[in-house]
Amino acid sequence: MTETAAKYAKYVEAFPRFDLVHALGKAGRERPICLYVKESGTVIGEAFLVSVANDEVVLEYVFLGSRIRSGPGVARLKTVVAANGVDKGRRYFLCPLCMKRVGTLVFVRSWACRTCHCLVHRVQLVGAHVAGWEEMDELRARIARGRPLGMWQKTYARKRARDQRRLAELRKICGRIRKFGSDEHRYRITPVWRAIDEIEELAHPYYVIAEGKIVRRQDQL
Repeated sequence: MTETAAKYAKYVEAFPRFDLVHALGKAGRERPICLYVKESGTVIGEAFLVSVANDEVVLEYVFLGSRIRSGPGVARLKTVVAANGVDKGRRYFLCPLCMKRVGTLVFVRSWACRTCHCLVHRVQLVGAHVAGWEEMDELRARIARGRPLGMWQKTYARKRARDQRRLAELRKICGRIRKFGSDEHRYRITPVWRAIDEIEELAHPYYVIAEGKIVRRQDQL
């Protein structure tokens, strides 16, 4: 899919997303950084929290792709706590446009929920069988990579068995004839979360990593 064709994609997976649960998952220890990666493996942007208050977070971001580009940006995003059966402190975004409670915001020209951006999920356009074949590709690749460095053997064995069960289920569902999505629906951006100690340098021109923290570049002068 060309970048020009991707410009008209109307599904969530073609745009950067920011999940508040992942972002706050390591609160108190480190702020994870979300990288946005195209299918080619090229990183086209990043986003990270620089401030977390009781009712809002401050998000810094930059996108450098040819399809979706934004200079260094900052967004002050309202949040609200709503307990559920698992997490009594579960925090959600309040969409800047509709003010509805959502867990994830999508960046098109600004941050908002997928409903305000009029986006559907990609599987609704390509169909379950195409999505199933793509999931099988991902499962096979993960199984082939073997045990990740640092993962316990017991944990790896459990996850590998789970992937193999899912792969067997998909083979039955999808059959033997491979199905592909159209060129119009092949473009995808994947959010990849990384800890601060896994990042050597930020793409954002105003921030650097120093002593395990994200700090403004001017503070290093």
